[in-house]
Amino acid sequence: LRKFMRDNSLSTSLARQIWSTYRHQAAAKEAKLRKQDIDTMVRMPLRLQMQLSAELYKIHLQRIPIFAMMNRWTSGELPIICYYSLSEQPGTPFQEVFPSNMRLEKA
Repeated sequence: LRKFMRDNSLSTSLARQIWSTYRHQAAAKEAKLRKQDIDTMVRMPLRLQMQLSAELYKIHLQRIPIFAMMNRWTSGELPIICYYSLSEQPGTPFQEVFPSNMRLEKA
C-alpha cells in the first residue's frame, strides 16, 4: 500500500485517509466472529440458540418501540423473533449498506 501511494505520488491528505480506512477495515476483520462461523454454535440445541440470539440482538431490537412494549408484556416471544428474524452481516467501516444498484431479493 505504501509503495502504491509513493509510486503514484498521492497527496499526504489522501494517503492519510486511505491509511485510516485501511486500519479500520483491518481491525474490523480481525475483531468479530459471527456465531455462524463457529460450528459448535450452529449445532447447539434450538433452545440455546434462541437464548443466544436473544442476548445478542435483544438490546438492539428493543430500540424499536413495538418490541420494547412487547418485551414488557412477555419475554417468551422475543428470543424466537431474534432467532428467526435477525442475523449478523459483518461489514467494513464506510461500506455502503444500500447501494443504489442493489436488487431487492426479499423483504
